[in-house]
Amino acid sequence: MSNTAETPTIIQPDVSANRATNLRKRLFTWFAEQRLHCIVFIAYVTVTVTVSCFHEPWFDEAQAWLIARDCSWKELLTVRTHYEGHPPL
Repeated sequence: MSNTAETPTIIQPDVSANRATNLRKRLFTWFAEQRLHCIVFIAYVTVTVTVSCFHEPWFDEAQAWLIARDCSWKELLTVRTHYEGHPPL
């Protein structure tokens, strides 16, 4: 007979499946509570994406874009600022 004490083997439960189930339950609960907010958000994103696909730039948007595209940094800050209606910085 030996005097060495054997350490008992501890069996760890599989917590990954348990954690996934808890997360799924929490998500479904959150969606059930926030259903109206989710529907409004999805409608907002849908309308915004649809409108931005068909958006045509107006003069004020196109003017700023063309100035920024066609000028160097130095020219943009010293010469072209009067096209936008304000003095240089």
